[in-house]
Amino acid sequence: MIKTKTLAKQQSFGVVTPEENVDGDEDDDEKKKKQRPYWVIKLGKFMNHWSVTTIMTLVTLFALFGDDIKLAFFTKEVDSTFDNMTFVCLILFSLEITLNAISQVGYFNSFYFWLDVISTLSLITDISWIWVQIVGD
Repeated sequence: MIKTKTLAKQQSFGVVTPEENVDGDEDDDEKKKKQRPYWVIKLGKFMNHWSVTTIMTLVTLFALFGDDIKLAFFTKEVDSTFDNMTFVCLILFSLEITLNAISQVGYFNSFYFWLDVISTLSLITDISWIWVQIVGD
């Protein structure tokens, strides 16, 4: 049972077991895709950890509703604070996209990759000091 769970986890992170390497019918390119460095596997486990998922969920909630909360409940004086918080969200999302592209097999250039890139770029419209530079006052 434990060996089966470990094998399933290893397969989901792209670890090649010795039994899989014995097979001689794969070409070298496919073997390279399956064999990933240890640090990439650890990075994938880190990115899928519950704490990272929880933090990124909270960042997503702020990115979705932060500007609306700012407009509904706060005065103009706190705009720069919300802009800075949104900029931090932009940085965290960019970091998440980069780390997922490195650690997850098949993520780069996938539908979800482009969905993440477009949604991250859309945060630029919520950061006034960046948006003013793009469209003017």
